[in-house]
Amino acid sequence: MNILIIPSWYPSPERTYTGIFIKEQAVLFAREFPEHNIGISIWGSNHSSLLISIKSLLQTPARFLKKPKGSVLELLPNCIEYFTPKYTWTRKLFRGNIKNIIEANNTNLEAFQRQFGKVNIIHAHACHPGGYVACSLSWKHNIPFIITEHMTPFPFNSYTTKNGISNYILEPLIKASKIICVSEFLKKSIQTHRYNDLVVINNFIDDNFFLPSFRLVDVKKKITLLFIGRLVFQKGLDVLLESFHILSKTLPNLELRIGGSGEKEDEYLTMAAQLGIDQRVTWLGDLNRHQVKKEIENCTLFVLPSRYENNPVVLLEALACGKPIVATDCGGPEEIVSHMNGLVAQTGSSENLAKQIISIVSNLDKYSPTFIRKEFMMRYSSKVVTQKLLNIYKEVLKM
Repeated sequence: MNILIIPSWYPSPERTYTGIFIKEQAVLFAREFPEHNIGISIWGSNHSSLLISIKSLLQTPARFLKKPKGSVLELLPNCIEYFTPKYTWTRKLFRGNIKNIIEANNTNLEAFQRQFGKVNIIHAHACHPGGYVACSLSWKHNIPFIITEHMTPFPFNSYTTKNGISNYILEPLIKASKIICVSEFLKKSIQTHRYNDLVVINNFIDDNFFLPSFRLVDVKKKITLLFIGRLVFQKGLDVLLESFHILSKTLPNLELRIGGSGEKEDEYLTMAAQLGIDQRVTWLGDLNRHQVKKEIENCTLFVLPSRYENNPVVLLEALACGKPIVATDCGGPEEIVSHMNGLVAQTGSSENLAKQIISIVSNLDKYSPTFIRKEFMMRYSSKVVTQKLLNIYKEVLKM
């Protein structure tokens, strides 16, 4: 079977973490099933030199004169990354260059077919732009396509019109052979717009990379809270900072480590200073995979205070490392949290978040790294989830 994957976002030299889970999932599937071939079709959706805005043109126009070259990169013998660069800009102007983006993906598809033979199925991540591109290629080549949707909330406001949902989303939803939702919460959201088959398959990670360290944690010396994510309103870091301020009054050995960057970074730095907690907060910036792993290994517990989420990969990474978690009841995270691995806090409540954090810290012996890892492997191991994905491919192809 030849499978072409079209990610709506993907790592770039400047944004190495963006969409990394899609790349990793493709490699994991190819590794688990070496008899099948994976082509990953990209056009530079996160390359800064290919993202055009008025602001970027005014600030650094010269960078657009150095368009990156296309490439073919072997990740595994049966997993190849095809890159045909195209510019991207706002959909309000010539539809965001979608016609040329579709052409770039068609170039990648044909390169994949020359190497491995006919593509059997196209698998897009997110309805737009990946799903929209897949829909076009499906019609052109008579190849079925499926979509794994990650959007939260669904749909984004930018994809709604006065008449309802935008055709950028609606057309792929209607024409896809199958829509995979990464959480039950997302499935319920999409059901109001689509009545064909919806199936839930969770995200998955490299569970041979994220492993428990089984290091002894002496909470009398230091309690380390860890947050990793984009520094944007959705992720609720302002709520966590307020909670940390509450907890710091009674826990002198408490520290907070924050990984990531984003538009709210300066605002949150100012907020930490105003709360008087800046000396106990460490800002790590963007992290690579090994740095993420190290931070998780060294933390006491992982906290995700988001305002809305589906199936956060970072929670799976923490659980794979045997770490307890606190997440908010903002959609998908409460499907991940169990009595064995952590607690759910009220979305937007710094007081309740602080209460749940202190509950875990006070009862760490109840959260065994071994049991947390074991439960994770039963529910989310790559072996379990890739088999579910293969079954979907076979179902669509009637194999």
